[in-house]
Amino acid sequence: MKILLVDDHALFREGLKSLLDHQSDFTVVGEAGTIREAIEQSQTLKPELVLMAADLADGDAMEAIRQIRMVSEEINVVVLTHETSEEIFLAAIRNGAAGYLLKNISISNLIASLHALARGESLIPRELENPLVREFQRLANTWNDCQIQLDHLTPREWQIFGLVGADATYGEIAVDLAISINTVKVHVHHIYEKLHLRNHRALKHYARHYIAD
Repeated sequence: MKILLVDDHALFREGLKSLLDHQSDFTVVGEAGTIREAIEQSQTLKPELVLMAADLADGDAMEAIRQIRMVSEEINVVVLTHETSEEIFLAAIRNGAAGYLLKNISISNLIASLHALARGESLIPRELENPLVREFQRLANTWNDCQIQLDHLTPREWQIFGLVGADATYGEIAVDLAISINTVKVHVHHIYEKLHLRNHRALKHYARHYIAD
């Protein structure tokens, strides 16, 4: 697994890199100390995982998660933080984070968690499970509202909605519809707004659910 480390403390990054590089199935392909660097390196290095602090000084880390996921929905972003705040945790999940880990985690548990992520599991601290359940309940209500709003999609947005539900990547959608990836992203953004969804993960889940029904 190719990993990008994002934290504004160089000593922390170097220590974590040293630990991860001793694992045969993990490779740290880059380090970033700012949100800008994180987005740029996500574009150039194409990591499979971004381990990112929640409290970077140069901007909104939650917006960074969303932008990194827009680079490629194949990139998993895991927030690594001291914060046990419900608000920060839910903001991370809403913006597309695949997990949320606390910095007091042991290295053995971190490695086990990253292996779990590779198997497709989400990484949620036990103390934040209840807020996540409440968020799922809120999303269930949102999906009911989405059903009403589907009639507002244009024919092109319907095409993209269906392809997202079929697990097509932005690149695959662009080729299939003979449009640019940027145009795909613009349409997806309009779909978010019309369906009142917050990120690609929520859109994909809803589109799959709709197609299955």
